[in-house]
Amino acid sequence: KDIDWVLELPYAAKNVETKPDPTKNMDPGFREPKMAGNPKPSPENTAAPQKKHPEKIVLKGQTKFERTRPDAHFTGYAVYERNRAEYDLVSTDRGINGDVTLKPFHIEDIAILYEVYEHIDALLSDFNTDDDDEKSPFPDKNEKTSVQIDIPEIYMDNVVIGNLKAPFEIKNQKTAFGPIKGTLSGGKLTGEYSLDASKLPATMVFELNVDNFNYADIQNRLQKTESVVGTFDLVLSLNGTGQDYDEILQDTDGVFELIAGQGQMQTNSFDLWGAGLLNAMLPELDPSASSTLNCAILHLDIADGKAK
Repeated sequence: KDIDWVLELPYAAKNVETKPDPTKNMDPGFREPKMAGNPKPSPENTAAPQKKHPEKIVLKGQTKFERTRPDAHFTGYAVYERNRAEYDLVSTDRGINGDVTLKPFHIEDIAILYEVYEHIDALLSDFNTDDDDEKSPFPDKNEKTSVQIDIPEIYMDNVVIGNLKAPFEIKNQKTAFGPIKGTLSGGKLTGEYSLDASKLPATMVFELNVDNFNYADIQNRLQKTESVVGTFDLVLSLNGTGQDYDEILQDTDGVFELIAGQGQMQTNSFDLWGAGLLNAMLPELDPSASSTLNCAILHLDIADGKAK
């Protein structure tokens, strides 16, 4: 039998980020200098206001449940606004197996969708009969999960920018997501995540690579122009250890590298990638002129969860 359901979850205010007002507590006599490379804001180069976070998250869906002892078969879908997840899962005494497809998936909603995951994880933990207050935050040795994740359409600004497919597995207190395969803005996306909690402190390793990412596609869309041409390669390598997830994040070390080849862009496009720094240093730049990018390299070392 199909069961229609609605789940309302509170949105945690602690996760809402607010940007500081640069004019607050400013000297009334201060005037921002006017420079040729720093034009007045216009509809074309002014960022749109951030979407207001909801007071509550409303999930709607439909589930079909079939019981064939000792197994249980769940099929159905869940919807949050413009995002939809379809699932086909089997729960047995050996664990959970099946497929989850996210279609469509809007990358702008990832923070709220992660909030949904945390709520559901907390709800499931309420069914745990273990009274041990010192229970590990990681999967226990009896937990087994094997799910294929498929995201055939990743949206940004209502335009498809890529896709992703990867297996997700929990076994013997080891969590793995990957190998990740997909595309992102025309580039090849690969990577893998693993968490080994079979002995403490737990160890996390995350690798992500994007080859030939077409930044021109995204930049042209954001700035409503067609003058930008170019690609870059991206490498992210992280590792960390800890007694829980917070400790792992605080201990995370690694490297972030971005290498861009030849490209073409308008001078005011540097504001998008350089937060206005280059334009301020070179005020004689004509914001409407085109500039040729021969090469660009960004290298960041990450230590104790902070980039340097």
